[in-house]
Amino acid sequence: MSTEPSCDILVVDDEHDTFYIAQKILEKENFTVMTAANGEEALQLIKERGVIPRLMLLDIMMPKGDGWFVLETLRKDEKYKKIIIVLFTVKGFMKDIERAKALGADGYITKPFTADKLVENVRERLKSSKEHKKNTV
Repeated sequence: MSTEPSCDILVVDDEHDTFYIAQKILEKENFTVMTAANGEEALQLIKERGVIPRLMLLDIMMPKGDGWFVLETLRKDEKYKKIIIVLFTVKGFMKDIERAKALGADGYITKPFTADKLVENVRERLKSSKEHKKNTV
């Protein structure tokens, strides 16, 4: 199974309106976007179906595998460490941001979000990742 990216962005959120809006905003910017309604579905897409996103927007509070569980699971597996994981949540407390960093999250976006902020954050993370990759080769 290849670990090369098969889509640009995987949006993982149990709130249909949120992932639908994020998906439409990002597709308008020419990103290929897939969605998952919970952590269990996201891990199934990645581990069983081989969907490897360049970047994952990951909600924290979800049924069937919360964002913390997904983040920890992916960061423990060498095959998935290249996935840029940005937590995408209403939980904007400093303790949550610190926990995200400690677990290996690459970024943090609080909801509600604006289209401009979402696109800016995603582009910046992808650009930083490309520059890092270029400098380490």
